[in-house]
Amino acid sequence: MREREEAKTMPKKHGRHTAAFLLLFLADGPSYGALLLKRLENEIPYCFSDSAIVYRSLQEMERSGLIEGRWEMPDTGQPRKWYAITAKGEKELAAQAEDIRQRHANLEFFLSRYQARANAKDNTAARAGHRAGDEAHNPAAAAQPAEGRHADER
Repeated sequence: MREREEAKTMPKKHGRHTAAFLLLFLADGPSYGALLLKRLENEIPYCFSDSAIVYRSLQEMERSGLIEGRWEMPDTGQPRKWYAITAKGEKELAAQAEDIRQRHANLEFFLSRYQARANAKDNTAARAGHRAGDEAHNPAAAAQPAEGRHADER
């Protein structure tokens, strides 16, 4: 829950995958802009989209034929524009999914390498601290050159 609260307070960075998320939600069934924005904010762990990004994305996807919009004029309340995904939008959703799969693989590689690097730094610091402790307890070890020490002491 804390991550979601922090995500909502994070500055909006960009909406790089907003269109993909909107297509994904519209694949569930027709919806309107405010409801789609609410779903983005509530369902995605880190939502970087705001209302301007959502409505610009919806307009662009409608112009591109990925979604269709129709106005609903209720007897009371505000008119709403409902959006539905098209066959072309379904194809684009599949293409977006593949793009995200590839990006995910690259990001996993990055995080794995980053974690390995952090672990190596932690191990190096721990070994240095261990040596410093040994030297404090054994002044002869401190006086001995590094090349004269056993491999596990270096």
